[in-house]
Amino acid sequence: VVLSGHDTCAVNAVSKEEHIEQILDGVEKILSFRLKVRVLGIWVDEWGSVELVYDSQVAKPIQSFP
Repeated sequence: VVLSGHDTCAVNAVSKEEHIEQILDGVEKILSFRLKVRVLGIWVDEWGSVELVYDSQVAKPIQSFP
């Protein structure tokens, strides 16, 4: 399962940091379903580059903002 956020989101025009926090919150919700699948959280920047912010095969979030 991939949950993504992107820089050009017109509906949710918040900072990158806020998007990443929202991605991590969403990933947490998906994990609560206890599906037997890999879960990825990604951020797509203004140039279309993909940044991995969460991977359920890694013990902790790859990125987080205070």
